[in-house]
Amino acid sequence: MIFALALTSGIASATTHVVNQTAPACIAGDAYYATIQAAINAANPGDTIIVCHEATAYQETVVVNKSDIVIKAFNETKPVVSALNIPNNHVFNITDQTNVTLQGFKIMNATGTNQSVAGIYMYNASECNISNNIMTNISATGTYAAIGIWLWDSNNNTFSSSTTVSYINATNEALGIYLSSSTNNTFSSSTTVSYINATHGAYGILLAGSNDNTFSSSTTVSYINSTNRAYGILLLMSTNNTFSSSTNVSYINAANKYAFGISLGSSSNDNTFSSGSISDVNAP
Repeated sequence: MIFALALTSGIASATTHVVNQTAPACIAGDAYYATIQAAINAANPGDTIIVCHEATAYQETVVVNKSDIVIKAFNETKPVVSALNIPNNHVFNITDQTNVTLQGFKIMNATGTNQSVAGIYMYNASECNISNNIMTNISATGTYAAIGIWLWDSNNNTFSSSTTVSYINATNEALGIYLSSSTNNTFSSSTTVSYINATHGAYGILLAGSNDNTFSSSTTVSYINSTNRAYGILLLMSTNNTFSSSTNVSYINAANKYAFGISLGSSSNDNTFSSGSISDVNAP
């Protein structure tokens, strides 16, 4: 009996952290915090962070510096996480982490004035589940890029339920979804990208040096607008990627130079688009 108790005492139970700004909280938890970052800082692997919906936004930028944690909205209520007046930061930054769940948020208002910014930025992240999020109103000035979702050197991640990106605006380049040197990521439910606006280059979905990625449900890209270059979907040096359900690209507009619905650039081989449509691609 003493031996059994000694073994059991080393097993820590998972903690539920609740983030709320007004009382009472939306759900009972083991600990309570006013910001998502404070809850992450207190969390241990295996813990869950539940974020209550509030009448106002959570004004913060969030660095996910823990692996094996769940960060989710209470009942998929889309609490707003806003980087308003916190320039030159990604709204959610998942770097060097594994098995992070991020579920059910409206993510907005990143602004880049001396660096490129994203709604969700993932660097060297793997085995993460990003689910049912909205990214909107991401902007950048000068030579920097505004990006809805940016995966860089990140592999084996899943974007499940719906993924929506809209109103990404930049002077230089704006990208809805950008995969750079990233492999075997899956967008397993509906993906919608719209209203991507830039002077030099606007891209609905860009895969660069990224292989074996799958968009396995409907993918809709529309209203990609640029003065110079507009692409609905662009693949550069990317192979064996699959768009396996309906892919619909429309309203791709370039005022001065060129526009493409779907473009396969250099060294992009063995990519599959199963079905769909391209319409209203406009350039001089």
